[in-house]
Amino acid sequence: MYQRPKRFGRPGLRNSVALTVAATVTSLILPAQPAAAAEQISCRESASIYAATGDGTLLEYFHNTPESGSYDWKPQRSIGQAWSQMTVVTGADGRIYQIPNNGELRRFRHTGTEWERPGGGWYTTIDTGWGQYRDAAQQNRVAVDSNGDFYTIDSTGTLTWSRYNEHAGTWTKRPLTSQWGRFDHIVAAGNGVFYVRDKLRNNGSLYRFQYHADSQSWLQAMKIVGDAGWNMHRRIFSPGGDVLYAVEPNGTLWWYRWSESASTFATPTSIGTGWSSDWQIGAMTDACTLSGLPTRLRPAPRPVQDLARSELIETQNGLIQGYYVDSYGTLKVATQAAGSAVDFLGIEPIETPGAVSTTPTAVMYKGRPNVFALGTSTDIYEGSRSDNGVSWPALNQFGGWTVDRAEAITYPDGRRRLYAVDGIGRLLTRGQSVVDAPMSPWAPIAFNSLTGEIIAMAANNTDVELLAYDVQGNLASLLHRNGTADRMRSITDAAGRITGRPAAVIKDDGKVQVFARRADGKIHTIRDTGSGFGNTWTPLDGVTANGAPAAVISEGKIKVAVRSTDGFVYTNGQSEVDGPFTGWTKLVDSRTGNAWPTDTEPSMVALSTGKVVVMYRSADEVTFTFESAPASTGVAARSASTSSGTGFVGGPSPKPQR
Repeated sequence: MYQRPKRFGRPGLRNSVALTVAATVTSLILPAQPAAAAEQISCRESASIYAATGDGTLLEYFHNTPESGSYDWKPQRSIGQAWSQMTVVTGADGRIYQIPNNGELRRFRHTGTEWERPGGGWYTTIDTGWGQYRDAAQQNRVAVDSNGDFYTIDSTGTLTWSRYNEHAGTWTKRPLTSQWGRFDHIVAAGNGVFYVRDKLRNNGSLYRFQYHADSQSWLQAMKIVGDAGWNMHRRIFSPGGDVLYAVEPNGTLWWYRWSESASTFATPTSIGTGWSSDWQIGAMTDACTLSGLPTRLRPAPRPVQDLARSELIETQNGLIQGYYVDSYGTLKVATQAAGSAVDFLGIEPIETPGAVSTTPTAVMYKGRPNVFALGTSTDIYEGSRSDNGVSWPALNQFGGWTVDRAEAITYPDGRRRLYAVDGIGRLLTRGQSVVDAPMSPWAPIAFNSLTGEIIAMAANNTDVELLAYDVQGNLASLLHRNGTADRMRSITDAAGRITGRPAAVIKDDGKVQVFARRADGKIHTIRDTGSGFGNTWTPLDGVTANGAPAAVISEGKIKVAVRSTDGFVYTNGQSEVDGPFTGWTKLVDSRTGNAWPTDTEPSMVALSTGKVVVMYRSADEVTFTFESAPASTGVAARSASTSSGTGFVGGPSPKPQR
């Protein structure tokens, strides 16, 4: 069986890093990883290779040198019968999975000497609905990595990560990306490491990925490691450790080993013949392991910031929702019901996997509020309101491991994208390629040495304008265009430093205008001219600010709000597009003249009706909400008439019960 074949042309082996992600695969572009120390491989005494033959015999072969690829084998043995008429998938530590015609996923485990007998039987059915992987076109689109995690490409082209908890008997399944129809082969080759083959490019191109499941992030994506010719293999599989075995249609078995530190394959070797075309072949996927590969480090836990500002959005038809965290780390939502006043909000908790740290972020997605909240653990929690329009299911783990809240945006076409900073100052993003696609894993953009919270604004369907602090305390304007880090411009180098978080709006011409508190305590503004932000801040005199401003643009006119040192909220705005700011006015209920102090910075939202809403809270968790007058018919503040005016109406909502 192990006669050496004659040498012949090998698939193209590429040793350059190519990190641009094709638009039909994902919209992310990853920066090059820092140079890594040479990874170290460690293998079992031999790598078990399993072959389910055409007559149903399950054979186990033993390759003694998977780390070096020499021709060195122990005698094979038969370990089972009746393994035909099914798809066979190999896993870690002796686990082998069957998918028969009824679509069950059956788990077997061979200990090395005998089969486990769960409940006296031979296998455990751990799932159903896997029948598509019986199709010939789908059999090479399911793989299990050295950690036991499944990676599948379904018949619609969706890549999904799945983990089965053998103790609890439960699954966690997570779509990662879509539009992967051109990839006909997936091979798991380590903990989160997998390769896919593009059958349509250069007679078969091979790409390497590394997924970090706990933080839900790419450590590497779409790195081309085999430029051409990989369609010559009918089956590719791995014992782990970035070692690949590949079988030709003529039955020749080849060995490859990728070095991530050297960014190249070792010289491939042929290590056998006679591997029949009607055999299903795979390896124990943790026979080899690597140390020294890139990973993610979780930042330090975050405190609960119960006096952080609220997140304020319009839901539909001029109605609002506000989201905040209370002193217990509970995420809460304040909802305006149809026909209710803006200052008569119903407040309820939203269940999360852990305590929430700070202001969440929220957007409307396909007609429902979609919220993302940073946990004290540095995980982000995500979820959408139920279809009934009232209740909230428990939020899901969304990974991240970020140092501050994520910022969510929606493009004009309805796609979502998030931005946040990780523990080593990289800007991360996670988004959709099309409206109905899954949110791709977190991945870094080539903006580094950042800190704190990101401000993001979608200019159009391709451009997102970002504001971020670098670690030296400079505020910069960043442009993320078509998935690419397009430019980075300093705002404060020439114009001077600011204090705290800025606010910003994006004008109809795509230019950004920034508002921020400076050392004199005043709110200042500066606008992008197209070639930069210039070197002069313009003060908005009249109020000494205590905290960060909020700003929105409505019907082309900007409105700004800030908490003053006297404890009250003040607003300022333009009376005409691009006109001067008219001056600061204390936020009062124009019907009564009442004003209430705040313990949080204000939030603002511009409604589709043309009105502006301001929200803030007191330390004892009373939410105050005001909308610009005149009040609209059917959605008026309590006892308000639809009279003319340019002020605000509103006040406190009932305090939520503990």
